[in-house]
Amino acid sequence: MALRAMEGQIEEFVEGLMARAFGSGLQPVEIGRRLRRVAVRDRQVNVKGVATVANRFVIELSPDDHDRVAAQGSSIVRDLVDEVRTVVAREQLTFAGPVSVELVENAERRRGTFSIERSFDDAPAVQPAGLRLADGRVVDLGSAGLRIGRHPDNDIVIDESNVSRYHAQVLPGDDHWLVVDSGSTNGTRVNNVQIGGQSEPPVRLGDGDIIMVGPASFTFTLH
Repeated sequence: MALRAMEGQIEEFVEGLMARAFGSGLQPVEIGRRLRRVAVRDRQVNVKGVATVANRFVIELSPDDHDRVAAQGSSIVRDLVDEVRTVVAREQLTFAGPVSVELVENAERRRGTFSIERSFDDAPAVQPAGLRLADGRVVDLGSAGLRIGRHPDNDIVIDESNVSRYHAQVLPGDDHWLVVDSGSTNGTRVNNVQIGGQSEPPVRLGDGDIIMVGPASFTFTLH
């Protein structure tokens, strides 16, 4: 933990030097770059034995940077949330709960610098849901969603050669559920349409949607 705190201090020190040297405001791409690193740093193991990462992120900016970044509207927050979901899926990890990113301002912070505070919050914010299997059983998504793949530590295990070890995840959004392909070899389909890989934003699910992973299909069901 001390090493990580030092890394954060070094990052802020370098940013401060750059801000003084170039006098330019903070760019959203800089926030996204550090957010990707921060998202996978600290991991906890839940009661299922699954490694989880923080799901709530508060980004502290100077007043000038906050006004300029916030002026881009809600799209900047959506983009940052997508950045976090993408890197967590690529690392085959699971969020502790629904993902949120908040931009706040601090009058004492220098222009061009920022900090990111992260926390684990498993309070459910989406409607309870599950995946209905071919035999009629329903696997509950809980508050953090689940993983699908060939490896035994997935929540749903499909022991087929055309299914990747960690194939896909179903994750909670702000007020909805999402499915993301975890960089599988053969891809994931929703309602028979191929969805983007791990570098693409997750796909929003609706009640009754069919998720296809290899030879298996699951019906997304709201409770």
